[in-house]
Amino acid sequence: MKNNTLLLCKALLINQLKFNALKSKGYSRNKGRFYLMLVVIVILSASLMGYAYMIGDSFSVIGLSEVLPAYGLVVSSFLLLFFTVLKSNGTLFALKDYEMVMSLPVKTRTIIASRFLVMYALNVGVVLLVMLPMGIAYVQHNTVSALFYPIWLVGMLIAPLFPTTIAAIIGALIVWVASKFRHTNALVTIFSLLFLMAFLSLSFFVGKVDQSSFTTEDMTNMGGMIGDMINDLYPLASLFTEAVIENNIISLGIFVGLSMAWYLLFLALLSKKYKAINTALFTHSTRSNYQLDVLEEGTPMKALYKKELKRFFSSSVYVLNVGMGLLMAWVLSIAALFLPTEMIMEMIPIEGAEGLIESMLPFIICGLLGMSCTACVSLSLEGKNIWILQSLPTSPKTIFHSKMLVNLTLLIPTALICSILLSIRFASSFSSALIIIGLPLMYCLFIPVWGMFIDIKLGYYDWVSETAIIKQSANALAGLIGSGLLGLLPIVLILFVDGLSLLVIAVVASLVILSASGFLYKVVADASL
Repeated sequence: MKNNTLLLCKALLINQLKFNALKSKGYSRNKGRFYLMLVVIVILSASLMGYAYMIGDSFSVIGLSEVLPAYGLVVSSFLLLFFTVLKSNGTLFALKDYEMVMSLPVKTRTIIASRFLVMYALNVGVVLLVMLPMGIAYVQHNTVSALFYPIWLVGMLIAPLFPTTIAAIIGALIVWVASKFRHTNALVTIFSLLFLMAFLSLSFFVGKVDQSSFTTEDMTNMGGMIGDMINDLYPLASLFTEAVIENNIISLGIFVGLSMAWYLLFLALLSKKYKAINTALFTHSTRSNYQLDVLEEGTPMKALYKKELKRFFSSSVYVLNVGMGLLMAWVLSIAALFLPTEMIMEMIPIEGAEGLIESMLPFIICGLLGMSCTACVSLSLEGKNIWILQSLPTSPKTIFHSKMLVNLTLLIPTALICSILLSIRFASSFSSALIIIGLPLMYCLFIPVWGMFIDIKLGYYDWVSETAIIKQSANALAGLIGSGLLGLLPIVLILFVDGLSLLVIAVVASLVILSASGFLYKVVADASL
């Protein structure tokens, strides 16, 4: 069983991480895509590690070193819980190769273990990016024994087990409940969105601390207070803290034992219902009272648009990951209407943010909209069925238009309504309101053409799980970084260049957006499928 589990893990990791692209001969495009994705991952990983180190160093400087073990464990666990829920449907459930995998001469328990361990292996990487820099900061500011290093290493390796298991259980429950109804995929999406909204709300209220009540004398007691709060929120953190600070091997053993026991219990329970859940996901009910009525006739463009729109809403992984930026824009805009200015300023750790927020708002919205670029993966999601689109009696330009139009359908209502809400709350003049509303709407023109340009150049159709395309592909990373970070880029000028007016920045940004959109559209319109 162990050999079969490791063999299945190896095959899935090779497929998801595209290691075969390095061995293939004559496929320089695949190799280029792999190296591009590798460069992007390295940049993002270095940024996260730098941020984690700064947090660890800051905690140590103000005398809160004893909080670091629990804090690092909780932060990494919450990150894993949030993102693993998003990808459990597509990695554990609703597999494209489900029939092939289940026909293998291995136990269901082995298949679940291999899929879970792949998620675990990827999550270990995330934990290392957070806890390793914090551990370095801890060592620099504290005298540690030789036992610290193996304890911290074991903690980093065991830390992903509990949150990954909890996320998989939540994903299983969502899919299991939804599979009892007719519109399974739609319900999976709705339940997942409700969970994420509840999760974000809980994180906000749990992390909300009234800092105005603290005095200088309170700093000496702050470490114990924060530690107690973290331990109440995540009891396993107290065991890890005792193991690190007191070199308590017994606490470490309990921490490891509880995590392993929870994983084995999860494996045993899920294996009993695994086939039933996936069978329900792949089973579709139909009505027996169908009668032929009036047939609706439409243009190829309309038919392709409706097909693409249904494709988006039929995939919970697609909606939850690509639509996250839209959800965050809605939450930000609605919350801004009701939260007092003091609370909003506390959320922006920038000196003098109150005077700059009006200038930053349109670009914050642009950045959030850029995170929802469906066009950068829409072609690749056709998979091996891409030949159907290639054989249609219509031009590639029409196909590209239909996919970009779906992206615009999602972006424009969000950009318009959210910008209006924010302008009501923060605009100091009519011209400022026009800029806050107009720039995001203009940026909506750039996002889909950039995404389609990326997907044409980096298209990948031999995928097994759509999660690999939506979350882990070079297309998704390039689309997110290109459109998301580009939308936020003017904020750097606002922060570091004094005297720049919002009007000047808006004019320059508008010219850049329109020029880039026009150039990319010409490239896309002339491209072949």
